[in-house]
Amino acid sequence: MKYLLFALIAIFILFNVLFAAWDVLHSDILFHTDLARDFLLFEDIVKNKPITLIGPRSGGISGLFHGPLWMYLNIPAFLIDRGNPVVVGWFWVFLYLAYLGIVYVVASKLFDKKIGVMSLLLASVTSVSAVPGLFNPFGAVMLSPIFFYFLYQYRGREKALDLVIALFVLGLIIQFQMAFGIPILFLTFLYLCYKSFKGKHLSHLFSFFILVIPLSTHILFELRHQFLETKSFLQYLASSKSQKAIDLLNIVISRIKGFSIESFGMIEGAEWWLLIPFILVFYIGLIKLFRAKKFNKKIIYELFFYLFAGFWILSLFYKGVVWGYYFWPFLSLLIIIYASLYKHVNRAIFYLVFITVLLFNFVQNVRGVQNAGNFFGKDGSSWRFNYDLAKTVFNDAPQEFG
Repeated sequence: MKYLLFALIAIFILFNVLFAAWDVLHSDILFHTDLARDFLLFEDIVKNKPITLIGPRSGGISGLFHGPLWMYLNIPAFLIDRGNPVVVGWFWVFLYLAYLGIVYVVASKLFDKKIGVMSLLLASVTSVSAVPGLFNPFGAVMLSPIFFYFLYQYRGREKALDLVIALFVLGLIIQFQMAFGIPILFLTFLYLCYKSFKGKHLSHLFSFFILVIPLSTHILFELRHQFLETKSFLQYLASSKSQKAIDLLNIVISRIKGFSIESFGMIEGAEWWLLIPFILVFYIGLIKLFRAKKFNKKIIYELFFYLFAGFWILSLFYKGVVWGYYFWPFLSLLIIIYASLYKHVNRAIFYLVFITVLLFNFVQNVRGVQNAGNFFGKDGSSWRFNYDLAKTVFNDAPQEFG
């Protein structure tokens, strides 16, 4: 029975990997405006600016930019076949596999291997659709479990090295996704100030200086451009004060919806009715944990809930839309926390919901593969379509054209 279960798990994951690689197996990737922009930036670095201090602009606040780390991460694959997007697509499949490995290892270290396997199953099936069109926030999705693990390690052991590693990884997360990384940095700073004063480890706060390394590109950019990003952020804060009361009410409602519903929508498999039992199992498990007098892993849940709830509270100060890719890096943490709850709720109900979520996500991925024929070379966001179109234009045009 044990070997049969292992075989089923392995087959399930292999199918998800196959689905994730389906587009590149057919020499195609998603190639909409933002992804095309990224490839132009890759090319610009290779041909014109080998040292670049900023990445694509942040869509949320005018004048802010992501770091260039996502571009440098992709450029080796970009160079393999002179910028062929399909080769970069294969690199994205590799990143997907690396992400699965990170989720399994972190979940296993935080809890045990059984929870690691369940987290791996959920992570493998919920991220398939993103792989053919990866962009900068995925770097934060990959690194968030590592940051959380070392922050938890510091909380338990109070060793400065754990804090240094956690903050360095958080700096890398900010490079990939500022909308997630900056609020988490602020929350981490408040949390560590409280713990440092309480535990008399004030010297550990000097660990924040490690952020100078991963954020060096932003620092140099600010110095070279008269603190453009800082001024833009301050200007945004000043303009936010004039927000109308009715707009503030809409923001509060949207943030409550994001906290209680939309965050879990990353997992449930596009079937809205699955959210109800999923969310109930999640919060019933957390409530039972917090009510328990003694539980040696309680710190994990307290730390997660602090960061998760704190993110949505801080988002109240942002007047724009909180898009899914802003909180996407919470996906892996939600998965790990959810998988760990099987010990604390009714086992039959938990496994029923867990397996149902796996199957519905799997069905969605199967449908995606079945409908892929309508995308390859036909859709306006298909790389093959755009490549064939450009090739046709060049072949039919005169020797010189506009």
